[in-house]
Amino acid sequence: MKEITLPIMYNILKEMLGGMFIPLIFISFLVIFTIAGLLIIEKKIYKKRALLSVGVGLFTGLLANIWFEGFSVSPSIVVVSAPVDILLFVMNYGGGVMLSAVLIYSFLGWMNILKKNGCPIDRKLR
Repeated sequence: MKEITLPIMYNILKEMLGGMFIPLIFISFLVIFTIAGLLIIEKKIYKKRALLSVGVGLFTGLLANIWFEGFSVSPSIVVVSAPVDILLFVMNYGGGVMLSAVLIYSFLGWMNILKKNGCPIDRKLR
């Protein structure tokens, strides 16, 4: 068997995800830069905002599985029988929870910063 190199992994992921590949790559980089920028500016993690984000993330993980079901190759979740399929759905749920929790945390943080400092776009419109 060949070694798994970066180009091979790229092609496998591109084939598996199809039309979702490019949007997922874009969203991944967007999430990384927004949360990194927020943590650099705030210099700490706020507990109340984090708990709210994770609480909403638990619900949106279910939405991620429903969305994924619409794009899956198998016709229904009833067909899921192999342990790999179950693992895929669990990983999809976990990814949905983490992604939405980070997005909600960073969105609330940036809204707080813009409200406190004033939005530069809002100042130009006045």
